[in-house]
Amino acid sequence: MGEDEISETIDVNLRGLILVTKHFMPIIPKKGGVIINISSGAGKRGYPGLAVYCTTKSAVLGFTETLAKEAKSIKIIAVCPGGVDTEMYMSMSSRHPSLKPEHIAAKILDIVNHASSHRSGSSIEVYSVTDTLEHLRLKHFDEFKAKR
Repeated sequence: MGEDEISETIDVNLRGLILVTKHFMPIIPKKGGVIINISSGAGKRGYPGLAVYCTTKSAVLGFTETLAKEAKSIKIIAVCPGGVDTEMYMSMSSRHPSLKPEHIAAKILDIVNHASSHRSGSSIEVYSVTDTLEHLRLKHFDEFKAKR
């Protein structure tokens, strides 16, 4: 990677996250507020050729854990997707992952809706469609049972 690409990766994945958090913290409800940070499975283990990316995503996990200890009244959780069918992923791999951006969005919505069941500072890995959609199946099953 060239220096410009290194700087851009750090700026987008880490500096941007920190600055957005800094500016939004004052307006997040102190009780019931939730912050979801996007890390990556690559933040939990290194991959050859992705040293800077893996480092920034690992730093997101450290930021999430530390912020959770500092802002105890706000729930702060990191989501760590595996390969997602995006332009960035496809530029690095010829393998088509089953996860789509909307699967990750559904998982984030589920985490926000059930924030009390997650420990602040934790990270949630999302590697399959099942990881993202199981909650919908259970929700609809529970609603169906309640109607009977």
